[in-house]
Amino acid sequence: MAATRMNVLADVDLRRWLKDKRALAKSDGGGLTFTMSAAGTASWVLRYRSEGRQVELTLGRYPDVTLAAARKMAAEKRVEVQQGRDPAAEKRKAKSRRDWTVRELVADYREMVLPTLAKSTQVSYGRNLKRIETGLGAAKVAEVEAADVVGLIERFDLGWVEANWAAAGSVDTDLSFLSFLELYGTEIAERRMPARRVVEALDVVEHI
Repeated sequence: MAATRMNVLADVDLRRWLKDKRALAKSDGGGLTFTMSAAGTASWVLRYRSEGRQVELTLGRYPDVTLAAARKMAAEKRVEVQQGRDPAAEKRKAKSRRDWTVRELVADYREMVLPTLAKSTQVSYGRNLKRIETGLGAAKVAEVEAADVVGLIERFDLGWVEANWAAAGSVDTDLSFLSFLELYGTEIAERRMPARRVVEALDVVEHI
């Protein structure tokens, strides 16, 4: 079997096709394809197979994404595919959750995380979740700022540091930055809320 040709395209070809503005699709090898729509939009698409089906992942538009950058991105995504991941599905999932409200985030936490915790923790966190939902439920997760977290804790006249209750042997730790951070722990990994906002909130408390 002949080896798959890689890095087939050249910048001079891309510039010519972009000027011509004719619909086409040209392979650079390894699934990376330069496409031009009938409307004159040039894009990079990575084609691969996942669970037996053909999948397409748009990497970006040309010339914003150069030939060299597209090749680098394609190589990284191919590694993900080899690891059993589906980059296109992950991109769709991230996009669908980008505009989540805090209420939707709380619902997701209740379903995905809360049942895995100890019973006493479920009770304590359950109360905390209700407070968070009441205070910030309608807010967009991506728009929550440090001041919002501080205001929520002050609104319910609760303690600042969960460790103080834990050291005293109390099961009901009340709402604190640590439990709020626990709520957002998995979400930070999903990039639904920038970690710096939680850190900023913690920093505010340190200076009160």
